[in-house]
Amino acid sequence: MYMSGSCNIFTALLTCKDISSFLTRYEMIKTVSKSDSALLKEVNSKMAEVTNKKNGLADKKAAYDKKKSELDSQKKQLSSKQKSIEQNSNSIANKKASLATDRAESDKLLAELTAQNKQYTEFRNEDSALIEQVENEIQAVISGVKPPEEATTAVAGKNSSKIDKIDQKGSDVYSKSNAVLNMTYPVPGHHGVSAGFPNYSSGKYHGGIDFPCSTGSKVVAAQKGIVITVKRLNYSYGYYVMIYHGTDAQGRSVVTLYAHNSRILVSPGQTVKKGEAIAKSGSTGNSTGPHSHFEVRLNGSRVNPKNYLS
Repeated sequence: MYMSGSCNIFTALLTCKDISSFLTRYEMIKTVSKSDSALLKEVNSKMAEVTNKKNGLADKKAAYDKKKSELDSQKKQLSSKQKSIEQNSNSIANKKASLATDRAESDKLLAELTAQNKQYTEFRNEDSALIEQVENEIQAVISGVKPPEEATTAVAGKNSSKIDKIDQKGSDVYSKSNAVLNMTYPVPGHHGVSAGFPNYSSGKYHGGIDFPCSTGSKVVAAQKGIVITVKRLNYSYGYYVMIYHGTDAQGRSVVTLYAHNSRILVSPGQTVKKGEAIAKSGSTGNSTGPHSHFEVRLNGSRVNPKNYLS
């Protein structure tokens, strides 16, 4: 009846032949109408429920789509992190291999340095013995006694007598004169000092003064005298020369030393003049760069050379 409409209801009532059929049909229509209203109400309720569920499903779908988008984004991030981890892993492996190579090289260098240190120690021990020998030579020369041949290179001919009687008066050396202390700089034109007497800047003892100069610079005798020692040491002084100049006014023997040379130009027993070339500068022995190490010794004791240079 709900679908048929109100016109059909009136038609059904008006076509009744008598009052009895009219009432019967009316009651039937009334009953059907109530049933249709209940059904319609139920249908509307179901439709509302379906609409609500549909809206709920739409919300859930939207939430699902959002979650899916977030998961996709996280998946991309995880993929990127995994790729980064793999790259880092490869980098770590490469660094590990590089460190292993560096360690092998370090071990090799350490072994080489250990061997070199052992060799340097042997050189120092050898040089220490030679230096002690030279000190004995100096004292022997100062005392007028000829040093043993194994300690000083043998001197032939006329020069041998000069070492035998080096303490006697003569034009080759001074005798009790302070003129012996008036010395010239050992490297002409180089008066700058890189390390002074009696200490390095580090505080370590330094028995002379260093004049920096290029390798091959002329090294000259600071005063006239006689060459008493020419040595070639592996360490310490390297190639060096010692000259005896005589005695000062107080009777103290005066000896000068020139070390770290690249070449020696004189020999033991040779007479030299003040300013005469005796060597070429260098960096032999225990040296960090080309220079001339210069010492002045009075009665065998090292003194400040600066006090006697002009």
